[in-house]
Amino acid sequence: PAPADRTMLVTFGRHGAAKNARAAIDALALLPADSGIEVVYVGDLDPALEPHAAAKGIAPGRIHWLGRVSDTELAEAFSRAAAFVWPSLHEGFGLPPLEAQRLGTPVLASDIPINREILGDSARYFPATDAAALAALFNEIARDPSLRADLSRRSLANAEDFTWRRAAERWSALIDARVG
Repeated sequence: PAPADRTMLVTFGRHGAAKNARAAIDALALLPADSGIEVVYVGDLDPALEPHAAAKGIAPGRIHWLGRVSDTELAEAFSRAAAFVWPSLHEGFGLPPLEAQRLGTPVLASDIPINREILGDSARYFPATDAAALAALFNEIARDPSLRADLSRRSLANAEDFTWRRAAERWSALIDARVG
C-alpha cells in the first residue's frame, strides 16, 4: 500500500487517441513533484506513454507502469486507489468505471455523454482535454477524505443498477411493453 502521504490514482494506458491515455500524465505534470499524487497505469500500455511522461519532466516514481494485470490484480489496484481516472474522448459504453465503482472506488471521468448517462451523479467530471481541470480534481480527491467517502458511497449505489439481473429485468420489461 502507498504511504499515508501518497495518493494513488489508477487509469488505463490503452493505445489509441480516443482513450486519451495521456490525460493523466498531462495533469500530473501540472502538479508539484511533492504533491504526493501518483498515477498507476494498467492494461495494454501505449508505448508512447513513458516517453511522453519523461518529456513532461515527471519523475519516474510518480507513475507506476503495471501493464496487463489479472482480474484480481485489477481489483486490488482499484481497491487501493483514491480514484479511477477515465479520460476517454468517446466510448460505446465504458465498463471499467463500473468495475471500479463496484468496489467503491470513486471515478473521475471525462465529461462526455455516455459517461454522464452511465455514471450520473456518482462521479466527478472534467473536460476531456483540459489537463488543468483534471489536475484540480486530482488535488481535490487527494485532499478531501469526505469527498472520497461520498463518491465511494455513490459509486457502490450506482454500480447496483448495472447487474446482469437488472439488465435482464429491464429487457424483460421492455419486451413485455412492446409485445403486450
